[in-house]
Amino acid sequence: MPAPGFQLASDDCHVWTLPLEQPPKVLEQLRCSLSQEEIRRADRYRFAQQRRQFILTRGALRGLLGCYLDMAPEHCRITLSESGKPELAATPFEHRPDVSRSRDRSLMHPDDVSADVAHASDQTKGQPMEHTVRFNVAHAGDQALIAIARDVQVGVDIELLRPLDERQALVDMILSPTEKERWQLLSEEMRIRAFYVLWTRKEAVAKAIGQGLLMELNTLGVSFEPGLPATLLEIPEMYGRPQDWTLVALDAAAEYAAALAAPARGIRVVQKTWHPQGVPLH
Repeated sequence: MPAPGFQLASDDCHVWTLPLEQPPKVLEQLRCSLSQEEIRRADRYRFAQQRRQFILTRGALRGLLGCYLDMAPEHCRITLSESGKPELAATPFEHRPDVSRSRDRSLMHPDDVSADVAHASDQTKGQPMEHTVRFNVAHAGDQALIAIARDVQVGVDIELLRPLDERQALVDMILSPTEKERWQLLSEEMRIRAFYVLWTRKEAVAKAIGQGLLMELNTLGVSFEPGLPATLLEIPEMYGRPQDWTLVALDAAAEYAAALAAPARGIRVVQKTWHPQGVPLH
């Protein structure tokens, strides 16, 4: 049974903030929980910052999943289904497996992943799954977010606010014509935050659907004006009705915008801060 603080009801979602500045000792401990293929992927990053970022986010994800699933982090084998969706393999692997035999394809999308995670202990006993744990990861600047929920898809996004001087193409790609008209009514200073609010809310919805950057974000409509609650206003009919979604503006440092989305009503979101002392590292 998961420890207190790592138990999820079917309408719960825990969002963990992971500071990406961690001591070398923590980085090494998290590296020990990675699979051989993940270690090779980390080593292939050209820049040390990208390498650290991957090790920290994937290692922290494994540690958290281990807590929620009541299993060792290194046994959380993250693979891709035939449709390309990340998931926990039905049978946990032995630590540092023979990758040529396991055919672990988990690293195709290492930095922004969404997944269905089967409760491995149920599957290995040959019993039907009692539930599934699903997760999504995003990072920007020196912050990462790891969202973990039960029985519902989740999408999370975070962006570091930057000037929009060279982002007109993104504005045209993300905002619908109606949103663009409303957005242009804001002051120049307010437009910057409003743009990233729009972007993160739409990206969170797209990731919950499983499309991510493949989705045309200007087909979605979300609230973004200051003082209004996060609300999904428009979505293609195939993805359900807007009122059947949960969209939440997440608390983040002043220089960030962040959001979480789930295709279900009334999801309870609890934000937590990741500390290496509070989560088994390996």
